Amino acid sequence: MIPNTEVSGVKPPVAVDANAEAARKRGPGRPGAPAEPPPFKWKLVGESAGISVTLIKSIEREEVEAQLLRLQQEGYYRKLLVVPIEEPPPAPVPKIEKPPEPPKPKAPPPKKAIKKPSPAPKAVAKSVKKAAPKKKK
Repeated sequence: MIPNTEVSGVKPPVAVDANAEAARKRGPGRPGAPAEPPPFKWKLVGESAGISVTLIKSIEREEVEAQLLRLQQEGYYRKLLVVPIEEPPPAPVPKIEKPPEPPKPKAPPPKKAIKKPSPAPKAVAKSVKKAAPKKKK
């Protein structure tokens, strides 16, 4: 049996909710969504074997300049430049369009009157007169 002893200045352990701890680490904003990092403002570009490459992106120019000095000493890259990054244009706001109206049903075409076939005309016998031959003078 362990004797009941008190230790002064020591706090008893406290239960920690794992979900609350994870939410605290995610930062402000929507629950479960990570906080968006600030955009990069500077980049260090260089050339190696004839290929242009971006070596570093940073928020602070001083950090990029420090890396520039280090990379110049190493000598692996040529044409090293510190370049400002343009802010990307804002994302277009999607327009909410009304859904297209369904096409109106067309009225059925009017029914054509069905013509009854007319009876065949009766053959009328015509007397055919033959022209008399003309006399020659």
